[in-house]
Amino acid sequence: TGVITQADAILVKNPSDAVALTYRALAIAQQGSLAFVETEFGNEAVESAQAAVAADPGYAEAYRALAYAYEIQQDYANAHANYGKAIELDPQNAAAIFGNAHAYDLQGDLVKAEAGYRAALAIDANLAVAHQGLGRALIAQADTDGAIREFKAAYALTLNTHIRSEAAASLAILLLGAKDLASGLHYASLATKADPAYPLAWYALGIAEMDRAGQSSLSQEDRLASLQAGMAANAKAIALYPDLSIALIQQAKTFHYVFKNRSQALIMLARAEKAVISDITLNAPAKTAVAKEIQDLKAVVQGTL
Repeated sequence: TGVITQADAILVKNPSDAVALTYRALAIAQQGSLAFVETEFGNEAVESAQAAVAADPGYAEAYRALAYAYEIQQDYANAHANYGKAIELDPQNAAAIFGNAHAYDLQGDLVKAEAGYRAALAIDANLAVAHQGLGRALIAQADTDGAIREFKAAYALTLNTHIRSEAAASLAILLLGAKDLASGLHYASLATKADPAYPLAWYALGIAEMDRAGQSSLSQEDRLASLQAGMAANAKAIALYPDLSIALIQQAKTFHYVFKNRSQALIMLARAEKAVISDITLNAPAKTAVAKEIQDLKAVVQGTL
């Protein structure tokens, strides 16, 4: 918001200031991405970035801003075209190389995504978002140790609260998968503190608390408290982003396996079925995998398996 206000103040005096138009476009696009209202903000970001390109066709950052505005709206053809123009004008533009890689990541082309993330890091080894992207690519290769290293690097290299929250949430989920409950809880807590508005932080905390509730060494009272905390954290994730399909699936699992409430489980799965189509936290292959998980779980709940 501060960047947009500053840019608007400059543009009142000079409506063709390419730098102000560019940073206005980047800020609007990021605001739309973080608030999960990509189309609404994306169109305005495109207009601002197009004005920047018109004002200075040789300014690489203007094309990067235009590419990002298209990317958040899942218009990947225009995103790649404009990232490519930015890189052509400035081959050392690590942010543009990262952005192009991230667009491939969202499309599910992890080979090109990984190559792009590594290329961006070769130019700027401290680019936290590129470490984060590389971590996601390594998860797809089942390289858990490598992914953990990359997410830890992302967390350490930035003061940006959203990036730190995303890195910590990713670490929590990986460590919980590796049966390291203490570390999983630690990073899930860091994620919610870094950015309380990040839905996946609360999802990570929810599954961490659920795992804790399953510890037979705890008292019945402590296990119940963790179960309630897990349900509440997961519900908060859904409240922050209603299309968070993995959180809806987690609620369904809890209703089915813990509370034996078949009807509520099916309600959550029906919501998840609708949500997965629009869920921007998932790339294309992940959407396919999550859709299959929903169908498999529905069959279990309905008693057909």
